[in-house]
Amino acid sequence: MTSEAFDAEIAIVGGGVVGLAIAQALAPDHSVVVIERHEGIARETSAHNSGVIHASIYYPTGSLKHRLCWDGNALLYEWAESHHVPHLRCGKLIVAMSEEERAGLDEVEQQARQNGARGIERLGTERCRELEPHVPIVEAVWSPSTGVIDQAALAKSYESAAIADGTMVVTHHEVRTLERDGGGFVLGLRDADDVGRGDRQPDDVVRDVATEGQPLAGAQVALFRRGAMPACGQRSRAPAVKSVHLVQSAQSGRWSAQT
Repeated sequence: MTSEAFDAEIAIVGGGVVGLAIAQALAPDHSVVVIERHEGIARETSAHNSGVIHASIYYPTGSLKHRLCWDGNALLYEWAESHHVPHLRCGKLIVAMSEEERAGLDEVEQQARQNGARGIERLGTERCRELEPHVPIVEAVWSPSTGVIDQAALAKSYESAAIADGTMVVTHHEVRTLERDGGGFVLGLRDADDVGRGDRQPDDVVRDVATEGQPLAGAQVALFRRGAMPACGQRSRAPAVKSVHLVQSAQSGRWSAQT
């Protein structure tokens, strides 16, 4: 089988939610190709997380994570609403379930307020019981801007927007080599059958932080590093609760979804 060559200004390695979000942002002004080794988009970290829209409560004040999370909270709701991505601004209760846990709740509230998390409130027992009668809460911090989103639909919305502006999304192809070529790069690809498909010749390369592929040795790429994504914790179901909220212990940090 003969190889093909394709020129683009920007190649994005990894079709996770981050790579696709970058693609849709760059596509209106650049020729973009997204290269994904799996049979479809968003098959790794993007699909294996809790889907929570965070409110920037816990990150150190002024840190990059804090600032990106605070900005991203509002922007993600705006995108979801305008692109019909299923989501729920359900809010989150960070709870003290005993008197001994109140101190931990004080720390959470202080950090949340320092970070400017939107709409933070301290709730007493009666109000907590109205919101979550099946959880034995002494006191809680209420975060109304926390929510949940359909991760697969979010990734698909980014892909659709990128493709509409001319992005090429290539699945079942893995980047095997990357070499400098003048002012750009030459990427050597392999498909699922280990057949060479030719080179992509972009001016710039962006590595999707949501991918778990091996680093490209010696590649001069824009690589954003991330911390490990914790898995979603224990979940439980309680009957006959009319509202849906996220509940997190101020002490343990374990999640439960009351539905």
